[in-house]
This record gives sequence, C-alpha cells and structure tokens, in this order.
Amino acid sequence: MFFVPEITGITNRTLFSGVIKMTMRLCGKLEGKYSEVFEGINVNNNERCVIKILKPVKKKKIKREIKILQNLCGGPNIVKLLDIVRDQHSKTPSLIFEYVNSTDFKVLYPTLTDYDIRYYIYELLKVNQEADSHRTEHSSREFYHPGKEYNVRVASRYFKGPELLVNLQDYDYSMDMWSLGCMFAGMIFRKEPFFYGHDNHDQLVKIAKAIDFLDKLLRYDHQDRLTAKEAMAHPYFSQVRAAESSRMRMQ
Repeated sequence: MFFVPEITGITNRTLFSGVIKMTMRLCGKLEGKYSEVFEGINVNNNERCVIKILKPVKKKKIKREIKILQNLCGGPNIVKLLDIVRDQHSKTPSLIFEYVNSTDFKVLYPTLTDYDIRYYIYELLKVNQEADSHRTEHSSREFYHPGKEYNVRVASRYFKGPELLVNLQDYDYSMDMWSLGCMFAGMIFRKEPFFYGHDNHDQLVKIAKAIDFLDKLLRYDHQDRLTAKEAMAHPYFSQVRAAESSRMRMQ
C-alpha cells in the first residue's frame, strides 16, 4: 500500500498495489500538465522512490505510456518502473519508479568539462537508440508508425524541432535528435535554453537566425566566412542594433 499524506496541498489518498505492499511518506512534489510527481520514502525499508500520479486523461493515452515504459524497462539509462497502482477513489493509475539522484542542470552545466559533455551526450544517445529500436518517440511518448499523424503539442517549446513549430504532424524519431542538439548547444555555450522564443513563431525565427549566423561563421573555406562588418549586420543581431540605435538617439 502506498500512502501519500496531505503535504503541499494534495489530499490524502491511499494507493493499492497488487505487486508491492508498502507505506510511503511524501517528501517533495513537482507538477506538470499531465501528472503530479512526488518523491516518496518506503518506511518499511527507508528507500526512496518516485510516485507519478497521472491526471485524468484518455485511458488509451495512459495505457500507451505504461506499455512504452514496460517495453523500455531494463534498457540503458532508463529509469526502472517498479509498479503500477490505482487511486481507490478516482481509479486513476499512478506509476512507481526507482529514485535516481540528480543535480539541477543550472548547477550541473557550469561544472561540466569537455569530456563530461561528450559522456552525457553519448549516454543520452543510448537512450534514444533504445527507444528507436522499440519504435518509440521519446518526446511524444508514442509508438512510431510511418505516415501516421501525431499531436504536435508535445515537448517544451524550447526543445521543439521546426517541424513541430509549423504544426507538421507527420514527424518521426528525428524530433528527439533536435531536442538532444538543443541540450548539447546549451551545455557547450552555457546558455539554457539555447533557443528562447516567446511563442512558436518567435521560437522558429530565433532558430533560423542563430543557425544561419553560425553556418556563415563556421565555414571551412576562410574566404566564405562573414567579415566582422557583415556579421554585425546579420538579422541575428537586429534587436541589439535597435537597442544601440535607441541609446545613441537619446544621447
């Protein structure tokens, strides 16, 4: 039996499991669009775990997420799903995961060496490869079927590929590689999120300008690279130039 007490505003509830029987003590809470996530402690053995209480959505969506987690269980760098339980009142499933100690990226990223970054990205690629082998798209929590149209309202805006920003529903595994690229850029340039748009259109504009600017700088042929004057005139710096002009007019 998992018990989640009344802390951080959640109502008392008892969750029953047909596999594991233990009492949980709540330690912390995170809330997302589709779930509430709690850190718990099994008071029988004092081991930590994570309780993901799913919000009421379509049963098909919940079953699909559980099936994907079961398929990926045991894969490299994939958190272990310990059990699936149900609230006795709402009957909504809750997922019990192993606890994985982690460090906030805002603390972690500045400490990473070049080798650390290579190591983390390589380990993340193992996860993506495992998901691909099970025909699973990691960001959207969907089974991939070529030609099928999917919901574009997935993932955080800052990690969405251009195809999602323009509402292309026929996307594929490469969506996850774009997200990985955003993480990689954030680690290297110490800027997180790397692309910071206020809405989908602004996000797409920032991506296009930044990539075009980098592409024109990082040329093997030195004669193809932008000059300093040309670089300063690039659209990537339009806001900076506007602010500078405004300051000069006020002087």
